[in-house]
Amino acid sequence: QIITNGARVGRPSLFLSPPGVGKTATAIAVARELGLAPVFLELGLTVQEEIGGIPVRDPQTGAVLRFPLGPIRHACEHPSLLILDEVTRADASRQGAAMTGVNERRWGDWSLNPKTVVVLLGNEPDSGGTHTILDALLNRCGVYRVKANRAEIREYLYELGAEGSKLRLWASDYAAISESRGELIAEVPPNGFSESGALWPSPRAIEHGISRLAALDDAKLDPTSALALKELSGVIGMTAASAYITFRRLRTKLATPKEIAESPLTATLPSDIESAVASVSVAREAMGIDVNAAWLYINRYTGDHRDAQNAAVRVLSRGGKQPNKAEALQVYTALLGRAGASMTAMGTRR
Repeated sequence: QIITNGARVGRPSLFLSPPGVGKTATAIAVARELGLAPVFLELGLTVQEEIGGIPVRDPQTGAVLRFPLGPIRHACEHPSLLILDEVTRADASRQGAAMTGVNERRWGDWSLNPKTVVVLLGNEPDSGGTHTILDALLNRCGVYRVKANRAEIREYLYELGAEGSKLRLWASDYAAISESRGELIAEVPPNGFSESGALWPSPRAIEHGISRLAALDDAKLDPTSALALKELSGVIGMTAASAYITFRRLRTKLATPKEIAESPLTATLPSDIESAVASVSVAREAMGIDVNAAWLYINRYTGDHRDAQNAAVRVLSRGGKQPNKAEALQVYTALLGRAGASMTAMGTRR
């Protein structure tokens, strides 16, 4: 709300964060809130003359006119959210040219539409930014540091893709397993990643990696194969990719969603902690068949499987879909209470 209110009064916003944690998504959310179409210009890929307007001589008058690049021209002709990306990859001359456009709302010989809002995106200096942002530009903008939050990232993954699509299936599965395995989602990049080029499971990287698994699944290829591991690790790094693929492979030892839905009181239970973690996403899929059966099944988890049970409770309780049979509703109420007490105790110990 602070960002959109500032935008409504014409103050540009500058979003800073490590790569891949949500700057672009935040900017698009602002555009949606303001009812504006987002248009992008990557400052790091332009030259100073292009930012200030490309000189073109009028053949009739001989006058030199400066025409802005396509995205800027669109923002001049139509109400838009003009997103100037990769500002920290632009040197001082390009930042200066952009600052003139931001301050004066003129780009070459064109003026921004009165309803157009400007947002700038950049990496933090120690996380992939190669140039310092000019003080004059910083002082002109409202500066916001975007930070990833595991809970918010999971919610994003649960809703990724169209309902019933392979992308939604795999993204939800990844999110469900991450409820017990925090290493699948990173809130901050590893130290020195910008110098080493180390891969890490940022929100954007996870989305790209899961999209690759969904594509393999669509192509009738095994999304837990060595090829799948190579595809996923090439985006989110080997540690997170190996952990996720390992849990997916464990599903062959577990009851299927259909078996859980049909026989929740006798379907095979996980035999160890790793299998219990993998079973969380299976129980989630079973809930899509029979919500009562899913709750009756996870109620059978005991001993070392309590953490996985608590994760399953969090996953199954998303969306507020409650059981509609007395026995399952009783289990639902008891498990929610137990999981809540467990989480409270963990918070106290921390």
